[in-house]
Amino acid sequence: MKEETFLARDKCNLKTKIRECELIDLDKIYGLQETKHADLLLNCEELVIIVEETGTMRSADITQIISTIDNLMRDKEKYGIKTDPKKYIGIVHSNGRVDSIGIKYLHSKIKGKMILNIANCCDDLPRKIRKYFSK
Repeated sequence: MKEETFLARDKCNLKTKIRECELIDLDKIYGLQETKHADLLLNCEELVIIVEETGTMRSADITQIISTIDNLMRDKEKYGIKTDPKKYIGIVHSNGRVDSIGIKYLHSKIKGKMILNIANCCDDLPRKIRKYFSK
């Protein structure tokens, strides 16, 4: 399979469901660095969405999203972003249970141009992403 058409972490096939955005596997940007980072980036011009794929959502997943967004805001060119996004959205996509401490942590970290959310399944993830296009 061609590398540009397959993203190992794109479990929900976002590449075909959200066509108006460029989908980037963040492992390709970070390489083998030990830096903890989220899994996927959707570059939608004025909107950037970071997705962390996980089995059970924990506060560490939220920290990874925030860290990735902070790095992105400091060095947009590294991620191939040429515009100045108005919003940065972080979504934890968890197919398992959601840790209640993680939810409290998530709500305590929302600030400024950054919005954090949770998606529970592959039907829910594109729906949550599309919701931000209408805002």
